Amino acid sequence: MVQREQRWRWVKAVVIGAIALTGELSVSATAAPPANDDFENRIDLGSAREVSITVSTAEATHEIGEPEHLAQPAIASLWWKWTAASNSSVEIRMGYETSQWTRIAVYEGDTLRSLKVASLDRPKIGTTYSIALDVDPDSFSDAREVSLRFRQFDDYSDTAAESHDVRIEGIPFSFTPTQRGTTIVRWRPPDDGIFLANVTPPLPVWIRKSSDPRPIGIIPGLIHEAAPRSYMFEADSSLDITFEFNWIALDPPTIEVNALNVPSNDRVDDAVDLGTAAIVSATGSNHRATTDDQEARLTDSNTPVVWWRWTAPHSGVFALDSTGTDFFHSILVVREPGTSTQEQEWQRLLRVDGIGEPFPNKQPIAFTADMGATYLLGIGGNT
Repeated sequence: MVQREQRWRWVKAVVIGAIALTGELSVSATAAPPANDDFENRIDLGSAREVSITVSTAEATHEIGEPEHLAQPAIASLWWKWTAASNSSVEIRMGYETSQWTRIAVYEGDTLRSLKVASLDRPKIGTTYSIALDVDPDSFSDAREVSLRFRQFDDYSDTAAESHDVRIEGIPFSFTPTQRGTTIVRWRPPDDGIFLANVTPPLPVWIRKSSDPRPIGIIPGLIHEAAPRSYMFEADSSLDITFEFNWIALDPPTIEVNALNVPSNDRVDDAVDLGTAAIVSATGSNHRATTDDQEARLTDSNTPVVWWRWTAPHSGVFALDSTGTDFFHSILVVREPGTSTQEQEWQRLLRVDGIGEPFPNKQPIAFTADMGATYLLGIGGNT
């Protein structure tokens, strides 16, 4: 708890000859915590289907024996309780104006020490749930206020939970479901390329190629997030891409997919050919560059790289100089496989990180090349 100090001045005069002694006494008074600071004093929401709450977290504390909230020790928590009158899903969302680090956890149990983590996706009728809001005092705004929105949706039914299969054409596209339950959106890219999928509000979405049940990507989502979540993926026009999600709670999600204009030399196979000259120069951009499994193996990194291909005109030592590149970057040199049995593997000759301001310049960078061998030259950096 935060203590607010009140001060009283007292004076005591003791005459010792001509000397008077005075002093000052400090007395501390503790400010009261919120009414629902303890589990036993939870505010009862009854069976309300929709409640908006604005509460001050000033002076909030945690209790001995309080469980961890979302796998983190309790810091400063407030409590409510709610009894389910139906089994339809419940949304608890933070207000956008909330400027504190917060966690919301839901439990079943009658005592603090008997609490078990619960979910309000399908609440059990007649069950009383405890809702904990935990905040970090170090992230308090001046107002120290948190806004919550508690809402139960229309009654759940088996009909509402049916699976829905939807076919979408074209690019870009946007899709918002009209029925709750599991939805599979099927889409075939009109062209090969790199695409970006956004989901607002966030909820988990599994992205798959129709030929493989394993997901190529998952868009995560948390119940109290407001900002959209996104995932970048590669697809070709010969296969369907599916987006699968289960909408039960929250507002209906919107999935948007757009094509990304990646650099022409974003992939190793698309490296720009610099020929065989002893002195060459090239320019380019890494804006919206991506990475893939082959690139990650060659670079030992998930940093996007753009590539050039060069064949050594003679054996000797050559130098790379990326002066003028206006972002913090890495330089990579990879020798491509040759035709002999000893040259069947890719060989990364060097990777130099940390090039560019504000760090000291590491240019030029030297490497040894063999006449007739082909090398990949890469510039890596976050886009």
